[in-house]
Amino acid sequence: MINKRMLLVLLFGLFLSGLMAQSFGIRAGLNYTKFSGPLEQGVSEQFSLTNGFHFGVNYAYKFADIFSLRGELLYTQIGTNYKFDGESFYKIPIGTGFSYEKGSSNINMKISNAYVSIPVTFQWQVSKKIELFAGGYASFLVGPKGGGTLYFYQSDSLFFNNL
Repeated sequence: MINKRMLLVLLFGLFLSGLMAQSFGIRAGLNYTKFSGPLEQGVSEQFSLTNGFHFGVNYAYKFADIFSLRGELLYTQIGTNYKFDGESFYKIPIGTGFSYEKGSSNINMKISNAYVSIPVTFQWQVSKKIELFAGGYASFLVGPKGGGTLYFYQSDSLFFNNL
């Protein structure tokens, strides 16, 4: 009977110590992002900074005083401002084919993508002020948006036809 009580006390103690080794948190902040990509030669094309935000919850399980495993569930908004001014063409559907008109385009857009991210990181606390993280994440695009203006100025002649 005493062995069963000791075992029960020991298991209860391990359970309580496991609860003490866990922590929950909330994360929120601002993002400043800029997309980048191949730019066309001979035209004015640029990507510039735009703001967004992120928020979510995190959970950390401590294996020891300096080692822990942390998982998060985050909503993140990132994007860019995009500008294009230069020679271009426009694809016009005609019947079962297309006509391509030559001209110039002026585009000014704000692009915003919203993601749900699930990062999992291993944390090592080197000192009270220094922590190192390593891990991976999965992100799912949940809200792509783009808005702005597009102006196309047609030249006098057709560029080529594909009917």
